[in-house]
Amino acid sequence: MKKQNVWALCLAGIACLISCTNEGEELLPGNTKFPMELTAVVKTESLTRASADNVWTGDGTERISVSDGNKAAAYTIIDAAGGLVPAVESEQLYWASGTEAQEITAWYPATAGNAQLENWSVQSDQSGMGYQQSDLLMGTASVALQGNHVLPLQHQTAKMIVHLQGDGTTDADLEGAVLKINNVVLEGALSGGSLKAKEGVASSSVIPRQRDEALINYIASFEALLIPQLVADKVLIEVSTQSGKSYKYTPTGNDGLLEGTAQNIYYVIVGKPGISVQVKKEGSQWGSDGDQTVNAD
Repeated sequence: MKKQNVWALCLAGIACLISCTNEGEELLPGNTKFPMELTAVVKTESLTRASADNVWTGDGTERISVSDGNKAAAYTIIDAAGGLVPAVESEQLYWASGTEAQEITAWYPATAGNAQLENWSVQSDQSGMGYQQSDLLMGTASVALQGNHVLPLQHQTAKMIVHLQGDGTTDADLEGAVLKINNVVLEGALSGGSLKAKEGVASSSVIPRQRDEALINYIASFEALLIPQLVADKVLIEVSTQSGKSYKYTPTGNDGLLEGTAQNIYYVIVGKPGISVQVKKEGSQWGSDGDQTVNAD
């Protein structure tokens, strides 16, 4: 009877040990058995969305690269909330610890072989798909198995918005006007986690995308994604009207400073004697002010 009691106690102890080990397995430091489950979002002041228009399509075509410092892998965005699944299951990342946080870096779009980004270029024609193709998102976050699973990404390019208005007599001529952004460098390099214009690269022109809806009381609104840089004492904005007239704006001082991760807004009035421009700098991530319309393409 005593032997049976001893065996019963031993079996109960073994069962308890196995159960406790299973329940606490993920708490053991150094455990690499559990795949990372992450969500990619774009960091803004007031909302958390993604891509150049701050909305993921989530149709499986969008991929980001994620690195834990030792290994990098591609992940596919599967929904508008930024849910991620590994593009190749056998190459996914695993938690290095069940209890300790670890630093993760991510960038969109994903690179070939998930190689670390060193350079980035924007498209010269952004009237169509070139706009989205010019966007670069990057971010670093501390994540943990039992804590934060969110990767906040930031737009690295400078967003330039131009609102075009007439003076009453020029309104009709401005309908269908062509706007160009001139004297901007299209190639940039990543240094210290920020994007900067490459030195020694010739400047070029960009055809911006026209928004479907203009800002209220304006004839048209345009936007482009640019490498952060300073354009000073050179023509930055050129407006060509239906009648063949051309209006040019040359910024001075810091009015031509295109700041990265921020909105750089230019309110342009065309009339007599020429062109008048007011500049507004939004030192915040896109989508955090009332001027931005958030919608999917």
